[in-house]
Amino acid sequence: MVEHKGDVHGNYPQLVAWIILNVVPAHLIIPAMLATIFMKKIRRHPVFVSFLCVWIIAGVSSSILVYAGQTTGPEPSHSLCLFQASLLFGYPSMTSLAALGVVLQVFFAIKDASTKPSAEPRGRALHRDALLIIAPYASLVVFAVATAILGAQNPQSVSRNRRFFYCSVEHDTFTNILALFAACVLVVTIVVEVWAVCLLYPRWTLLKGEALLDLGMIARVLVFGLYITLCLSLSIISVFSPTSPVPDLAIATASGIVVLIFGTSKDLLDICCFWRRMDFGKRKPEISARVAPGTFVSLNNPMKDGGLSEAWVAGSDSSTVKLAEVIDVVRTHKEI
Repeated sequence: MVEHKGDVHGNYPQLVAWIILNVVPAHLIIPAMLATIFMKKIRRHPVFVSFLCVWIIAGVSSSILVYAGQTTGPEPSHSLCLFQASLLFGYPSMTSLAALGVVLQVFFAIKDASTKPSAEPRGRALHRDALLIIAPYASLVVFAVATAILGAQNPQSVSRNRRFFYCSVEHDTFTNILALFAACVLVVTIVVEVWAVCLLYPRWTLLKGEALLDLGMIARVLVFGLYITLCLSLSIISVFSPTSPVPDLAIATASGIVVLIFGTSKDLLDICCFWRRMDFGKRKPEISARVAPGTFVSLNNPMKDGGLSEAWVAGSDSSTVKLAEVIDVVRTHKEI
C-alpha cells in the first residue's frame, strides 16, 4: 500500500470509537425526530425538525461501511467507496448550514419577541423558513455530485486507507474549498449567536416573566453554538495536522452532542420515560396547567368565588389550552 501525504494514522480502538460515536447517537435521533413530528405534546419548528434529519443523514453516511461490513480488511469496491465519499464530502456544508438555520430561527424568535409586532408579511417568513430548510440539502447535493464526478474521473484517488475511518477522494483543492465553505458558515453562525445573546441578555427577565419564548430551548441552541466554535477550531487544527485522527474523532462526537443537548428536553423525556406516567395516580397532582413550549397561561384570582375568574391563553404557535382543563386544575386544587 502506498502512503500519501495527509494519510490519517489511526488504530483499531480508535476506529471502534469513531464508529460508536457516529452510529449510536445518529440512530438515537430517529425516535426523537419521529416524536417531534407525530406527538401532539411535542412542538418544534420545522427548521429544528430538519436539523435533526440532517444529523441522521450524517450518521447514516458515516455508517455505510459498517452496514456493508467493510470497515476493515481489503479496500471496499470503488462504487461503494465513492458513494460514501460523496455523501461525506457533502457532510460539512450540510451540517454547518443546518446549524446556521437553527441559530437564525432562534435569532428571529428573540428579535420578534423583544420588539413591537413585526409588519413582515407571513409569506416572507414562510419563504425564509423554506430557505433555511432547503439550503443544507441543496449543498449536500451540490458537493456530493461534484465529489462523485471527481471520483469517477480519477478512480485511483478514491480509497478508504487515506482517511482510515471512512472513504474519501484525494483532491486537495476541492477538500480545501469544502473546509473553507464550512468554516465561513460556522463563523457567520457564531456572529449570529453573539448577536442573539446581545438581544436576549437585557430582556431575559422580561421574556422569562411573560413566558413569551421557550427560553430553555433557546439556551440549548446557544450552548450548541459553543460546540460549533470547537468544531471550527478542530477544522483549523486538521489543516495543520492532517495525519492526526484527533479531529475526526472529536467531530464524530457531533451527533452525540446533538442528542445530549436537544434530546434531554423535558417534553421529550416525559414521552420516552413512559413508566413515570404509570404511577401518576399515586402522586398528588401539581397545581399547574402545563402548556407546550412557547405558550403561557395567566390566571387571575383562580380561587375567587370558588371558581375561575379569568383565564387568558396565548402562544407563539397559535396553540390554545382548553378552558375546561384549567378549571379542572383549579377544582383539583380545592379538593386537596
